[in-house]
Amino acid sequence: MTQLAVTTILLASLTLVGLLYSGIPRLLIWVQVGYWAVSYVIRPAILLYVVPAPRLGDSVADPRLALDAYTAALSEVLTIVDIGLGIYLGTLILIRAIFRHRINSVSVGGARSVPGLFATLGISWIIGWVGRIGVVAGGSNAFLDLLGYFAVAGAFGLLLRLPATTRASRIILVVVASSEVLWAVASASKTPLMSTALALLLRIFVIGDGRRGVKVAAILGVTLLMFPLIQALKIDARVGGELSAVDAAYPILVRPFLSLVRRFDLLSAATDAMYLGPGNWISVEDFWGRALAAFVPTPLLPGQKTFAGQAWADEVRSFSTGSLGGGVSLADGFIAEGWALAGVWGIVLESVVLAALLFFAAWAVARGTPALVGLGGCLLTYPILFERGMLGSFSVLGKSLQAALIIWLIGLVVSELARRSARQQAILTRGLPA
Repeated sequence: MTQLAVTTILLASLTLVGLLYSGIPRLLIWVQVGYWAVSYVIRPAILLYVVPAPRLGDSVADPRLALDAYTAALSEVLTIVDIGLGIYLGTLILIRAIFRHRINSVSVGGARSVPGLFATLGISWIIGWVGRIGVVAGGSNAFLDLLGYFAVAGAFGLLLRLPATTRASRIILVVVASSEVLWAVASASKTPLMSTALALLLRIFVIGDGRRGVKVAAILGVTLLMFPLIQALKIDARVGGELSAVDAAYPILVRPFLSLVRRFDLLSAATDAMYLGPGNWISVEDFWGRALAAFVPTPLLPGQKTFAGQAWADEVRSFSTGSLGGGVSLADGFIAEGWALAGVWGIVLESVVLAALLFFAAWAVARGTPALVGLGGCLLTYPILFERGMLGSFSVLGKSLQAALIIWLIGLVVSELARRSARQQAILTRGLPA
């Protein structure tokens, strides 16, 4: 299929564009390629190879694409995808040409950690786990959701920056990584698992670590093996039995990839946008109103906040499926959201914003201050760079900024206590005047 070949070439080109950058931006671009390859190459390839008949419970075999053995509708969807990938590719090349020296200065090694960085990140991580326990015990609310960002910020920052030079620090790294994997299992969410893998990959590639190839293979292997487990935890026994029956209709060689493909569903979002048509979603004014509202804490909003994933399910997917989302939050992606908003120009806007967020997140985690490391960690943990559009990204950015502000205050307290402790120690050991 021609369009699938074009998509593959564009993703390969994006991989090469990543070589124009160094350090954190390069790895983030490559992770984007990995995400999008599953959605835009592997999933369409399975549909074209197997030609599965749509059936209840099979989210891979989209009935909207099944006409003409998936070739006609899938070609139209991938045309939109190719336009989006091409625009994003051009955006990265243009940024590289304009900001060449400034972009390539983003490096973890180039920023010295401020005193109290790891203590602040550790305290933030503990506070976040209090929020997570609260969610398990009493359900979710805006306050507990915000506390969850502290766990994300602390875990990502510690996994990325804490030196493994002592036995104690190595134990801390193991505990933090293990706890995030356990939370992924407990919450049946791939996000903590993917963020842990990303933090460790950044640590290996950017900071530098011995036996790189073995460690990368181990991280990727564990991540892929955990996907079926997390998928199984999200469903009950009855649904699990139905999925097993659905999987049995696919060839044996394809079945191991189905649980992975189901969790990367940007192709479905692009299908939503294709059937809706360019510029047929909401007005530009409404779009910017929602985007700006994302930066306002939920209790301060006069009305009910519109959540991007739920809005996509109710307002876009329902157009071609005939049913509302039922409160489900869907991944949309910059291509689908941009096309639904304003066609090609919408994708241009989304591409620029996505690239800006990528370099901002890379710059933030490379700094040595707790607030910026935590902010960057949040932006990289919640997959806004990989599977969210501008509205979803701004929602995460708004909450991340709130969490970063509180982490900054925690850092001030930690620094002041450390300064007083050092001063008192100097008085006791050297006899300095108080």
